Amino acid sequence: MSKILIVFAQTREASATLKRLKATPVPLHTLHVWTEGVMPSCYQFDQGFIVISNTGIHAAQMAVSKYAHAFDEIWNLGVAGSLKKNQPIGKIYAIEKVDKYVPVQYIPFDESSKECIASTIPSHHLNSPGYKLISSDFPIHNKMLKESLSSHWDLVDMEGYGIAFAAHHLDKTCKMWKVISDFASENGRDLIHKHMEELSEIIADKIEFEL
Repeated sequence: MSKILIVFAQTREASATLKRLKATPVPLHTLHVWTEGVMPSCYQFDQGFIVISNTGIHAAQMAVSKYAHAFDEIWNLGVAGSLKKNQPIGKIYAIEKVDKYVPVQYIPFDESSKECIASTIPSHHLNSPGYKLISSDFPIHNKMLKESLSSHWDLVDMEGYGIAFAAHHLDKTCKMWKVISDFASENGRDLIHKHMEELSEIIADKIEFEL
């Protein structure tokens, strides 16, 4: 049986899964990361660990790098903005390809710099057929930017690339699913807040099915 590390960005995304899997906090002193007054962000369940990384590509990458050595597979589930039409809130999608957003269209990079970007921030292909995800260092709730991204990618988040990057370099199987929380539009934050409890349950359903 594979040992699995499941990475979430936020506790609200993970809350239903923590309850369903009866996950319990891992004592910080056993992880050699004791910090006075910090709540545990690592939980254990029958098949592995659940880690709450915090928001952002770099935080997610660090979480995988820190814990992945003890696990066979890295899973990431969480919310994402839809860049396409006909992707309703609550629909969950497997991710096949992950890229990092670099605003090359707004910065006058020369060809050498573009080649460097392609080399240092490569695309990552996962094991399951599915959709194309792009990860941004900041929330995208802008119509013009959404339209510029929609020609190449299906979904946008803020963690997936960091997880895929770390898993690739650690030679770990990486599986990723994203549930639509908003439409990368101006009211995106309100939609995420409104539906988060429901979306957390959808994520928990998917994890139970995959386990």
